[in-house]
Amino acid sequence: MRRNPRQIALITALGDSDAVSAGDYDLAADVGWALVGRRVDDATMLELLEPWRGHRYRVVRLLEVTRGTAPRRGPRLAIHDHRRS
Repeated sequence: MRRNPRQIALITALGDSDAVSAGDYDLAADVGWALVGRRVDDATMLELLEPWRGHRYRVVRLLEVTRGTAPRRGPRLAIHDHRRS
């Protein structure tokens, strides 16, 4: 998951265990999928993480490591055998 430079500095250098990267493209969907089984937006993600205020980054990181990510939606790539063209 991508994080903006400010969040990276807060989390790693300063040790901020509550820094959640709102606005990250996949983070809200992954957290929502892990906690409630559906994709959510940033506001709902922050509501879901509210019980863990003070440790929200740690919870997000734990979910990333243990639960994986939400299923990806998109077109399937047709496998083309270039040897038989």
